[in-house]
Amino acid sequence: MTLRIANIGKEGSNMPARFIGAGFSVETFDVGIPVFPFNQIDHQLKSLAYIDACLRAEKAGFDAAYINTVGDYGIEAARSATSMLVVGSGQSTMHAAAQAGRRFSIVTIWPPATAYMYEDLVSLYGFEKPCVSIRHVVSDAYLGQVQAEESFVTQMKAGASHMLDAVAAECHKAVLEDGADSVMFGCTCMQPIGDKIQERCPFPVFEAMRTGYKMTEMLLSLKLTQSCVAYQQMPRDSAPAYRAAVTAAGPLVNPEDCQACAISAIAAE
Repeated sequence: MTLRIANIGKEGSNMPARFIGAGFSVETFDVGIPVFPFNQIDHQLKSLAYIDACLRAEKAGFDAAYINTVGDYGIEAARSATSMLVVGSGQSTMHAAAQAGRRFSIVTIWPPATAYMYEDLVSLYGFEKPCVSIRHVVSDAYLGQVQAEESFVTQMKAGASHMLDAVAAECHKAVLEDGADSVMFGCTCMQPIGDKIQERCPFPVFEAMRTGYKMTEMLLSLKLTQSCVAYQQMPRDSAPAYRAAVTAAGPLVNPEDCQACAISAIAAE
C-alpha cells in the first residue's frame, strides 16, 4: 500500500523525486497566500493558510502532511485541527542537528529581520541550550530585492559562487566562532545548494527540506502520529471556518509571485 504525503507549501515547492522513498507518494498543496513573514501579522496569515492546507489534505485522504518550511507555520494548531500526522521541517531538522552533536547553529539565507521566527521556534521546541547561534547570510538591506527577478535568492538557487561562498563562510563561523558541532539550513529554499555546502564543510550540515521530509516517511513507517494528549482535537465542523477565513484573507495580500516563498521545482536525478 502506498502512503500519501501532502507537501504543504508555495506552488512550485515540489518534492524532488530522488527524495521520495519506495512505498510513498507526494503531492504539493499550495497554501494560496503569497506573503512573506516580515512581521508577526504576516506570520499569522501564513499560519492560517497552512492550517487550511492541512485540513484540505486530510479531507482528500492523505496519510500525513509535511510542512515544507523551516518556519513550521501553523504546526501546533494543524496538529489539533487534523487527526493525520503533521510534521514540520523546522522541528525535524533541529532534532536531527542536535543528535549530530551537542550544539548546533541555524544558518539562513534570510536577513536578521526574520530572527524572531527562528527564536520563537527554538524556544517552542526547547532548544535554547543546544542552539548556540542563528546566522544570517545577508543583511536587512537586501529585503528590497526579494521580489526582483534577479535576487539573492535566485542567485543562491542558481549556485552563484559568491552566494555559495557566503553560505559556507557562515557555516564555518558557526563552528569556529560560536561553538556549534553541526549546522542546519534555515530555509527549505536552500535545498539546491545542500550537497555543495556539505562538500565544503567537515561537519554535518542538515538541509532542511530533505531532513524534514524523511522524518515524515519514518514516522509513517512506524505507524505513529502526534499525541492526542498534547494536541486536543478540534470539532470536525470547525474546518469550514478556516476555509472561509483563508478565502477572505486572499485579497489582502500581494497577488504577485513572491520570490521569498517560492521554491523552484527540482528535476529528478
